[in-house]
This record gives sequence, structure tokens and C-alpha cells, in this order.
Amino acid sequence: MVAFLTSLLKVAIMLILIAVGWILSKKEMISDKGSKDITNLLVYIVAPCLTISSFANADTSTVTGRNLVLSLVGAIAAMGLAIAISFLFYGKAADEAKRVIRFSIVFSNCGFMGMPLVQSIIGNQAVVYCTLFIGVFNFLSWTYGYTMMSTGNTSFKDTLKKAILNPGTIGLAAGLAVFFLKLKLPEVIEAPITYFGALNTPLAMVIVGNNISKVRFRDILTDKRVYIVSFIRLVIAPALVLPVLCLLGSEHDVFLTTVLQAAAPVAANSVIFAVMFGRDAKLASKLVAGSTILSLITIPIFTMLSEELIRIFC
Repeated sequence: MVAFLTSLLKVAIMLILIAVGWILSKKEMISDKGSKDITNLLVYIVAPCLTISSFANADTSTVTGRNLVLSLVGAIAAMGLAIAISFLFYGKAADEAKRVIRFSIVFSNCGFMGMPLVQSIIGNQAVVYCTLFIGVFNFLSWTYGYTMMSTGNTSFKDTLKKAILNPGTIGLAAGLAVFFLKLKLPEVIEAPITYFGALNTPLAMVIVGNNISKVRFRDILTDKRVYIVSFIRLVIAPALVLPVLCLLGSEHDVFLTTVLQAAAPVAANSVIFAVMFGRDAKLASKLVAGSTILSLITIPIFTMLSEELIRIFC
């Protein structure tokens, strides 16, 4: 019960930050261009800095090689199971709506929503594990996801290049180098990296609120696909990961981090990719907005359930 109330409090804080983004957008204090600029700042500067800072300050007594491997295995299992259930529920149909829906089931908002939640609920020490989940997310979104949402004319070389040469992967590689080589960054470099990394939670939540503001609540409430996809993304997908993590005997921070990121709502990338390839961007926006709102209920429940399973099995 303590875990539930703690996560509920943290989610409530996230909700306030999201509400600020929603209000700023509704009051036209953030334009579409401004939102895009903030997103670019998050993707290209803030997130990589947070990754490097987390590895640079990681406690080597808890962040061990074994835990890093378990975190990576958990992330691969989470996304692999999500791919499987996306086909189970929506088959191999190629129409644009089902492409968007399958993408939305597979890819959680593990960066913009998952990482701030992990920071808030567990602490900065768990961000290291977040970056591994996001690394798997980046690789699969720019290979499997990119191919699924595109017309199929993109070469394997191009998709692989995007999967490897993106800010998230580069930041992860730099962070791992700092961690395993035990590099001590000079303060003149470490301080700016730390300051930029600290911007992740407020800026990410403002962007989430901005995205929600673009969709009318009536459109969300009246589309049954929002409820179906949200149930699969927010309940079934993370529930399938729980037994895997129990079998692995994952340590507390690894277990809870993986669950929180697997239980995150539909990724904002679904809208970006839908616009990029002329898919149903309106449906993607509704799925992002609807699942984000509903996740404020499901995430505290999965946090409490995870704490109980950790106590019993780990």
C-alpha cells in the first residue's frame, strides 16, 4: 500500500507538470514550432546528457554488470512480447490504422514518460537501467517500427544507420564508456551535462501536455479503439513482463524500472512516424493522449504489484 501511495503521489506530480504543458499550449504560449524546438532539445541534448550523467554518477555497488545484463534482457523481453501481442490482436493487416495501432502497442513512451517516472519513484540511480530500455526502443523503432510504418521502400542499410546513429544510442555508448572505463569527467564538462540532464522531467512532461492539448477530449472518449489499445498497452503488455522478471530474479531497481517503462503509455513517436509516412496521425494522437491519461491510474497499480512480487520472488 505504501508503494501504491508513493507512486500515486509521484504520478500526481507528473500530472501537474503535464497540466502546465496543456495550459501553455491552450493559451498559445507554446507554438507548434516551440514544441518541436523543445522536443529537439530533449532528444538531441537533454536525454543524452542525462544518460551520461547517470552512468558517471552510478553507484558501482548496485549498478553491476549482472544488473545491466538483466536490465537489457528485461527490455528485450518486454518489447518482444509487445510485438507478439500486437500481432495476436491485430494480425498482419497492412491498412494504415492497424499499422498505427500495432506501433502504438509495441512502443511505450519510455523516454518522455517512463524515465521521469523512474527518476521520481526510484531515484537517479535507476536512470542507468532506463537508458538500456531506451536503447532497445531506439533500435527497434528505427528498424522494425520504421519499416512497418513506411511504404517498405527504405533500404536495410538506411534503417540500420538510423538505429545506430541517433542521439539516444550515441549517449548510451558514451555513458557505458564512462562507466566501464571508470572515467572521471572534469567539473567544467560534468557540470553542464548534469544541468542539462536535470531538465528532462519538466520539459518532457510539458511536451506530453502539449501533445494531449492537440486532441479534443470528445474525440478520445468516443473512439473505442483508444480503450482497447490502451488496455493492451497499459495492462496486458506490462503484465506479461512480470513473470519474466520474476524468473530472472531481477534486483529491485532493475525490476521496477523495467515494469515502469513497459507500463508507460503509447510513445509520442507514433504521431511523429504517422505524420512522416502519411498514416492516420489523428488516431495516433488520440492513442497517445488517451493512454497517457489512463496510465495515471494503471502505473500506481503496477508499481504496487511489482513491489509485492519483488518481495516474494527476488
